[in-house]
Amino acid sequence: MSKYSKKQKSRKLIIMLLSGFITVLIFLILLDKKFIVQNTLLFYLLGFCGLFILMDKIIDMFFSSWDSYDSYERGDQGEIVVANKLLEVEHSYSYQNIMLPNSKMDIDHIVLSRKGIFVIETKNYTGRIEVYGDKWYRTEKRKFGISGKRKQLLRSPNTQALSNAMRLRKFLLDKLPEDTHDKLFVKPLVVMVNDFNPDDIHTKDIILDLSSLHNEIYSKDFKVDKQLLVQVKKELDKFSINNS
Repeated sequence: MSKYSKKQKSRKLIIMLLSGFITVLIFLILLDKKFIVQNTLLFYLLGFCGLFILMDKIIDMFFSSWDSYDSYERGDQGEIVVANKLLEVEHSYSYQNIMLPNSKMDIDHIVLSRKGIFVIETKNYTGRIEVYGDKWYRTEKRKFGISGKRKQLLRSPNTQALSNAMRLRKFLLDKLPEDTHDKLFVKPLVVMVNDFNPDDIHTKDIILDLSSLHNEIYSKDFKVDKQLLVQVKKELDKFSINNS
């Protein structure tokens, strides 16, 4: 468990205990109107604290729901941006949102080029992104004066990309002749559509910005057998048609 998670749990526990104390105290005060008249300032102070805590929770719930909706919308926009960028890569062919058999999640992009077969996980975040190995952290932007929070992402994008690459390779191994198996390699990539600071990225995995995508996929020096790419494209075309 990270220090941040412990800190957040402690904060929530304190808020819950304080809320309970204030609620009980207000209830007791309401039973004695004379006490309210004699201690008006204390009554308003407790009421303000209770209202502040209630609004704090409402704001947290509101922005949590908004961030969830906004992340889906930004994700779709990011995939469109990357798809358009892939159209600029010479001698390549790409697929978008491919759902392989027995999979719960689709693959954002699959790219075939003479430099290799690539699986791309596209991300379009807001706020500051930090990566340490396969652990990703996002610090939300400040909203209406409310400080952002640093949170660890539930799923690591580079782990997602690797998992998708392995699933794609397994799918192709079942479809292609055995004599092609030792030549079949699928390379995972993470492409960040949003701006990020390279100094915040500490991992051996490949994390690209849009400007680096072309060079990563395109190469004048052919490395992958053309016939193998033709066979892979044929299988993916059939799969795409059957699932369209």
